[in-house]
Amino acid sequence: MDFDIIVIGSASMDVFVKTEARIVHIQGISHGQWVDEQLLAYPLGSKLLIEQLALAPGGAGTNVCATFARLGFKTAFIGKIGADVHGRMLLDWLDDNAITFLGERGGQTGYSLILASQASDRTILSFKGCNNELGSIDPDATGLQARWLYGTSMLERSFQTQERLFVLARRQGIRTVYNPNPYLCCKGVAHLRTMLRHTDVLMLNTEEAGLLVGGGGEPPELAARLADQGPGIVTVSDGARGVTVYAGDDWGGECWHVEPAADLKLVDTTGAGDAFGSGFIAGLHLGKTLREAALMGVLNAEDVIQAYGPKGEPVSRESMEARLLAEQDAPRHEVIRL
Repeated sequence: MDFDIIVIGSASMDVFVKTEARIVHIQGISHGQWVDEQLLAYPLGSKLLIEQLALAPGGAGTNVCATFARLGFKTAFIGKIGADVHGRMLLDWLDDNAITFLGERGGQTGYSLILASQASDRTILSFKGCNNELGSIDPDATGLQARWLYGTSMLERSFQTQERLFVLARRQGIRTVYNPNPYLCCKGVAHLRTMLRHTDVLMLNTEEAGLLVGGGGEPPELAARLADQGPGIVTVSDGARGVTVYAGDDWGGECWHVEPAADLKLVDTTGAGDAFGSGFIAGLHLGKTLREAALMGVLNAEDVIQAYGPKGEPVSRESMEARLLAEQDAPRHEVIRL
């Protein structure tokens, strides 16, 4: 069975909790390192009322699947889903969104508790469950036939399975996308060498990019350094400062920076990176220019951060096309060629 995009990544049930919490700023030495950070604080021994509660399918794998399915792409998901009630809910969600499940069942489904603050940011308590236990996937059984293979962060046994599928995908001429998390980036380029050499599009934020190259720098510099490791395109997002998209010679040799619209109402940042990545790849899949694809990713991320939850409101392909056209006549974003 042929697909537009196969996603290999995590799936979980997410519980969003909004309640009264203090934001505490601390500075000092912790484990020999200077820390300067903000913390969510709850009174010890207290019982707090929950102002808002929501349960939804989550995990980076299902987040990016949602974008592709809503845009009408033939989408499949590879991951491990538990043999429990939450696993059944995830399978029902995949089926409701016409996303084919090519993964494994067993164990306990991943689970995340997202604690929202009054500052429109959040802290996530994440239980990986069976997400780290994806074993050998038989490509003949799963039908690894697609235009794109999109990989989100996977650890332990699942990371090894992901490596094998990326090597196979490149051999078959399937374009690959990789979005590792800070934990993997901390391990450095050597640990991710196989993935980087078999990745067409690498997606990171500034923290992850700095961890991976072992030093700081501005997004264009970080992207260029990472492109030397194998990926043809590198995107580096920098929160409210926007996103930089760097393409090597095989992809046109361009570098663009897109700044978000100034009039956004920030509600919840959960899933923003997944929304940008999937929107950007959707643009490339539709034959958009690098500039248009970058803008499409930013528009998709803006939809997510203005709603509660990691997937935002459904956006059709027709609606996205109309918004791209509107940017030509009355642009709300600054798009700069670097």
